[in-house]
Amino acid sequence: MSIYLLLLSVGYGLYSILPYTLPKIFSGSGGLHVNPFFMVLSILSFLVVPILNYPNNLAMQSVRKYSKQVLFDDLVKKKYMYFDDMETGKIQDLFSESSFCTRSLLYSCVQFIIKHSAIIIINSTAFFNFHFLLGVTYILSYSVYFFISIVLLKKQNNRIHSTLLSASDVNSYLIDYCQNLDSIYSFRSYDKEKEKYRFLLDSEQKNYYGLQLAIDNAKLIQHIVLVFITFLQLIIFSIYSTTGIGNISFYLGLIYSIFNLRDFGGEYLSMIEMVSRLKAALKLLGYSESNEKDCHRVFISVPTNTVIAMQNVELTLGNKKIFDNASLYVNKGEHIIIRGENGSGKSTVLDAMTYLLTGNTQFNKAAKDRDRTVLGYVRGDTRSNGEARYLRNGSVVSYIAMEFSDPTLGQPLTVGVCIESPSESGKPVSSWFICPGAAIDDIDFTRIEGNALRITPKNELTVNGEAMKLSSFMGRDRGTEAVLRTLGLRVDAAKYRTKLLKMMAFNPENNIDQFIQDCVLEPGKVQSLEELREQKRQFERLRELYESLRQGKIQLEEVLRQSDEYEKKKRVLRIRELMLSYQALREKEEEEKQTKNRYQALKDQYGRLTERAGELIRQQEAAQERLRIAENNDMVKGMQESLDSLKRQIEEADREKKNWEDKLAQILKLKKKISALIKLLEADLPSLSSENTYLETLEQADGETAKKREAFDAFREKVHRQDGIYEENKIHLQDQCKEREKEIGALQEKIRRLESNILVFPAEVENARNKIQRGLEKQGIQTEVHIFAELVQEVTDPEWRKAVETFLGRKRFYIIVDGAHCHKAMQILQKERIYDGNVVITDKLPETEAVEGSAAEILRIPNVYARRYANYLLNGIHLCENLEELHEYPKGGLMRDGMLAKSYAVAMMDMRRTELCLGADAIRCQLEQSRKELEELQVVQRADKEALSQVIKYRDAIKEIDWDGGHYDFGAAYGLKDCGKRRDSLVKDREEIEANPDFTAVLKELETARRLAREANESVNQNQNELGGCKNDLKGCEGTLGRISTEIYLCQKAYEEKCLVNMELKEAMLEEYNRESEKRGTIRVTTQLSIDKSKNMLAERERQLEDAQLAYCRLAGIDVGKRGIGYIPWYREEYRNLAHVKVEEAQQKLQEQAGRLESAFMNDFVAEIDENVREAKREMDAINRELRHMPFGNDTYKFVMKEKPDRALFFRICRRLEKYMSSPQVYMNSARDDEEMENDIQEFMSIILAEEDEWEYTDYRRYFSYDMEISSRQGQTEITAELSKKQGSASNGEKQTPYFIILAASLLQCYPKNTCCARLAFIDEAFSALSRERIEQMVRYFEENHFQVFYAAPPEKINSIGQFIDSTVSLIVTGRYTNAVEGLVKQA
Repeated sequence: MSIYLLLLSVGYGLYSILPYTLPKIFSGSGGLHVNPFFMVLSILSFLVVPILNYPNNLAMQSVRKYSKQVLFDDLVKKKYMYFDDMETGKIQDLFSESSFCTRSLLYSCVQFIIKHSAIIIINSTAFFNFHFLLGVTYILSYSVYFFISIVLLKKQNNRIHSTLLSASDVNSYLIDYCQNLDSIYSFRSYDKEKEKYRFLLDSEQKNYYGLQLAIDNAKLIQHIVLVFITFLQLIIFSIYSTTGIGNISFYLGLIYSIFNLRDFGGEYLSMIEMVSRLKAALKLLGYSESNEKDCHRVFISVPTNTVIAMQNVELTLGNKKIFDNASLYVNKGEHIIIRGENGSGKSTVLDAMTYLLTGNTQFNKAAKDRDRTVLGYVRGDTRSNGEARYLRNGSVVSYIAMEFSDPTLGQPLTVGVCIESPSESGKPVSSWFICPGAAIDDIDFTRIEGNALRITPKNELTVNGEAMKLSSFMGRDRGTEAVLRTLGLRVDAAKYRTKLLKMMAFNPENNIDQFIQDCVLEPGKVQSLEELREQKRQFERLRELYESLRQGKIQLEEVLRQSDEYEKKKRVLRIRELMLSYQALREKEEEEKQTKNRYQALKDQYGRLTERAGELIRQQEAAQERLRIAENNDMVKGMQESLDSLKRQIEEADREKKNWEDKLAQILKLKKKISALIKLLEADLPSLSSENTYLETLEQADGETAKKREAFDAFREKVHRQDGIYEENKIHLQDQCKEREKEIGALQEKIRRLESNILVFPAEVENARNKIQRGLEKQGIQTEVHIFAELVQEVTDPEWRKAVETFLGRKRFYIIVDGAHCHKAMQILQKERIYDGNVVITDKLPETEAVEGSAAEILRIPNVYARRYANYLLNGIHLCENLEELHEYPKGGLMRDGMLAKSYAVAMMDMRRTELCLGADAIRCQLEQSRKELEELQVVQRADKEALSQVIKYRDAIKEIDWDGGHYDFGAAYGLKDCGKRRDSLVKDREEIEANPDFTAVLKELETARRLAREANESVNQNQNELGGCKNDLKGCEGTLGRISTEIYLCQKAYEEKCLVNMELKEAMLEEYNRESEKRGTIRVTTQLSIDKSKNMLAERERQLEDAQLAYCRLAGIDVGKRGIGYIPWYREEYRNLAHVKVEEAQQKLQEQAGRLESAFMNDFVAEIDENVREAKREMDAINRELRHMPFGNDTYKFVMKEKPDRALFFRICRRLEKYMSSPQVYMNSARDDEEMENDIQEFMSIILAEEDEWEYTDYRRYFSYDMEISSRQGQTEITAELSKKQGSASNGEKQTPYFIILAASLLQCYPKNTCCARLAFIDEAFSALSRERIEQMVRYFEENHFQVFYAAPPEKINSIGQFIDSTVSLIVTGRYTNAVEGLVKQA
């Protein structure tokens, strides 16, 4: 203690100088210099308080031990009556209170004095160095502060004492209540107890509140005084201070004083409180008070060698009163025999003693009478019918008491049990009690009231005139344990009871194995079997659930297969329908081609007819020549030549006119087209103001031919330049539309799959997954291969979904397989050269929990491996609400808008094209996103197609115009006008010549010539008619071509509309059509009949699909109405939930339950059996050690235990467990790679769980066969034999001796060696078949091991054992009563 005080003084001295060492660390001039001495002092000042904790702890523990030892030394000197006045709970509470206060005083009081003294001394010295007045003010101020604090807080002593008493009363009452539950239940005083406890709590609350209020008031006054002192010192210092380091030291010292002394009041109060509490506790404990025996108490002395006394015992059995006022005294070391006729009460005496000592209720076990009960004994059960069954009615109280003599203390000891039976139907309540230092005569069990003997109720029982407190009475378990401890035994009461009763109810059997099991070894039914079976039942339930879900999954896979087949057939039908539409278009195009060929043939025919027309014209010319010759008569020649000349000129003028008319018509047509084109291209063409003037007057005869040609040429150049632009636009738009058609087709296919509730993943990922699945199946591994995204059941906060999925990126599509098959999947990945698949190494993933606030926390994932992978990826990514929070997580942070902090860098992720794939609603999100994308694409596609159509329209309009200027005569109008004038003049001249009558005579030849000429003309006309017919046919073909063109347009429109709906099928349809068309060599590859057939097949598929759906409905027990193609998405969702969630969860739970089942089997069942077996071996070894030194005549005995062959599995498991410290738990936590061990565990567990007789495997005794090895020495030869083999030839005595040895050796284990204790044994019907020699050996065995034996035997068997007995009690039956008489009594 001196060293401890010295350490505290030095430590707190260092602690107090800190304000004065700190400013001196850096000092000097001309630069900053470090003073190492003051630096070391400052560091020590900082560290000294935590360093002092080590000696503090050592001192505290020493005081704890010393204080408790001193209190206990004082307690053991108290007389027993002291404990009557003090409740057990109160003693315990005051013990703890005293020890705590002593430790607290050491910690608070000693340190309080040293610490405050050091601070006052150091600061006073320093302040005196500053200025004398400062030092005086400091000492006087704090003296006043301490004085006021002490005066204020000393007044609280009485309050502290009252508070301590009230708290102690509450704690003591609670302990006493729990100890006396039996009495409270018997007298039904619940309400009274609750009211009393409520009163104690109110008192405690009032005292604590008053104490705390007074303390708070005192602390307020203390702080006011401290503030005044502080400001006073500051004022004085400001008057006398100088600049420099001293100022800093003063301020630091002042602050240090305030900081350390401001809680002086509280610390002082704590010290005063501890002192008050310690004084109060010691006073209540009666520490150091006189322990002399009270003068008014009288003790009845008993002989010092008397260890058991029974006095005034009354007992009734049936309608016979067995004992009446019987007394029994047993001296130390005596063997007592209780003799009497059958039914006289021998077993009853033994039952009473064993009930008191052990709580035994298996009465009269030697006679195997199971009808005897505590209620029957207490009430006097006559075992008759009717109201007279019990001799004692109403509320009955009975006592059993035994008086022992304690040789170590030289004083008596009485133990007893009070049995209260409030009613005949209720269960009796037994309360055990112990009265050290009291004899039976000191306790008033009975009282004489008039002529009646009254049994004293428990609450009125007195010991030496002092009332016994209810807290002195105990229940059966606590009471019997206390009785045995009082008698010096440290053994389990139940175990002791079993061994004592087996000895008393000695019943040798021929089967030594069964005898050892029943009479030596404790029953060892393993209590964990029911738990094991419950675990097995739960395992079976989970297995059935898993199997049901697995079968459901298989059926759903069939539903999905049928759904896929249906959709394939439907796709084929849609392709066929689209193909039929395309085929109709192709047929119309083919018809158009054929019509164009016919048109060309007609054109060819027309050419031939035109050639023939030339020949006919030559014939006609010949006829005309003849006519000319005829007409070339001199008479008319002159006139005719003039007429011919005029005629030729007129014809020539007509031809010229016709030519000008055609040219003008061409010009008019050109003008019309140009006007339409200008109007059509008005927005795209540059300014045409200069050309318009001439282009608008092309048909006018105004003489501006050159200007018109120049205007046409300029307009043509502008149009050609714009046409080039249109050509570029057309190519660009066509390419865009073609690519967009593919996108739309893929998107429509994706939407179709999503609408069918199929989650869409990248094709290369699906392909990789399928290859790995097939590879595992080929190796006989039946396991699911998942994509990480489909195992995410839910994103709990959708607002973060897009940011998290963008961050994960392609990792969402990594492949997850069961950890047990991960390496196989890796081998398949390498062997198959799968470049587009990533397999997660699931068996190496660390087992972690989702970090709160991380991105992993918002993902709900049932699959254990996907959960671990998500935690690995996202636990380091903190979800941040704003940029400031993101700044705090530079290693990993994420915001909703895509801001990502990673590896001390930040970036903005592009979330615009992120496709959502996580969670059960990913299909809905993808579907919404895909529909939106499709709508946007279709809007753009329609716009581009319209633009393309417009461009094509512009180009077609441009192509309709012949832009070769050489084909146009822009002076046609003027030429037509001039030609008309000339023809009119010629016609007028001819008419004048024909009016001359001179040439009419020479017409006959002329007529003939004219007839021939006419015939020639008719041939020409016929040819012209044929030409006309051909021309009409050409016009008909042109009409047909127009009609076909319209039909092609309609077919094209219908086909495009179907393509728009089935864009994803267009390419597939075209490939199939071209393939079939090439194969068949015809355009027609499908028919409506084929379409109808496909529809029938689709209907059949739909029926098969509904059958599969119906089978699942019945299997799952759901509404059978959920059938049809409309429920395909529902079944896909059901499959996804089942396959990816429910089956995974069920499988995981099944695996966990299998682990729990094996754990329960190994850690509970096997471990419990193994421990019982080890305990049995230890007990057998201990008994054999005893037997080795105790020969019986020439015989020595030894127990033999042999493992049963049918328990080889268990022992094999146990021997293997030796590698694991014989601990099943260590093995279960190991790698468990011992295949044979695992097989043995499964086999043994199956055997046990299948066994109907639960004792067969739960009773460890049945794991061995037992025997006793008897070694007999005959001269120099030792003969060894097993008892089981001698059963047939041995005498009764030879049979009984080993059995007695077994029981006695077993019971001896309960009595500690070299320790003073009651070594009791009870033997009913003893030694009936033993010889005198063997009886002598048995009695000597009992004596050598200090047994005190109670024998019970009938008179006729007393001769064989009587000479070995020290005391005899005879039970004499007289009428209805049995009297107990010490000594042998001859019966009449």
